[in-house]
Amino acid sequence: MSRILTSTLVLAAITAASAAAVAQGEIPPAAPADAPPADATPAAAAPMEPAPAMDPAPPPVAEPPPMPEPAAETASPPVTTADSAAPTAAAPVEEESSGPSAWFRIDSDGLGLQLWAGANNQVGPLDVATDIYVTDFGGTSFGEFDIGLAFGFGDLSLLPMVGVGFDWGQQKLQTLIVPQLFTIYDGPVYFESWIQGFINSPTTAGGGNSLYFRTFLLIKAVDDLHLGVQNELTLGLNDNQCGPDDTLCSAQIGGRINYNALGDWDALIGLFLGYELLDVAKDFDSDGDGTIDGSLDGIVGRMTYLQTF
Repeated sequence: MSRILTSTLVLAAITAASAAAVAQGEIPPAAPADAPPADATPAAAAPMEPAPAMDPAPPPVAEPPPMPEPAAETASPPVTTADSAAPTAAAPVEEESSGPSAWFRIDSDGLGLQLWAGANNQVGPLDVATDIYVTDFGGTSFGEFDIGLAFGFGDLSLLPMVGVGFDWGQQKLQTLIVPQLFTIYDGPVYFESWIQGFINSPTTAGGGNSLYFRTFLLIKAVDDLHLGVQNELTLGLNDNQCGPDDTLCSAQIGGRINYNALGDWDALIGLFLGYELLDVAKDFDSDGDGTIDGSLDGIVGRMTYLQTF
């Protein structure tokens, strides 16, 4: 179970080109696909999501906290898991193991290169999950720390977390990543969900607040290969955050592949490739005069490498 939780966290945040950017309220992470701004998608757990010193931009999200990816994968932004989440992620602990478990994750999506690392430790009767998430987007150096408790109920794993993000370049507290919840069901099918809130208004004047969601459903095609669908959503919680009368800043949908590349060595390669459905997440104003100058093609995605120990 600990591995499952670990993957999910790794996959987390803060999720994806736009998710991260919107989530973090400013733009160091602009929303891609995994965030032009998710898993929202969503500092989760292994973070399998979904962006820093910036005002919410339509997601191309990135997944935030960390989260690991599915058992298949294994991401919160956070649990064994993507996408980002991120966003925003902590490593799950197996019930059979009394020692700590750890994970390391690399994501590439609309928010650029993102690094995650996390671990689970048994503290008395509690399974404590922690992780860090770092990225450098648009010249902003952003770092996030998440902590939570992992719970296992048979094939179901839950990882609630809270997190805090810093803009090191601006020497400031950038965002609060709350609430966060990473859910994994590893049964006949593999289901993973990231939910991450990015609260920027208390720390940044005019900062935007957002909710990031990353969800995917996978089935086993052959040994070590899982296929399925994934979607990432970013909701703006401020007036006109996503455009006039728009609450949804980004909506991405596509296919996902999780490949256990090295068998017993617990190395997972994940690929999300999809399409941004909303014009508000594709249109851009190149000179900042308030006029739309063009539109992106809308191809979004995320490449993930997740290693558990």
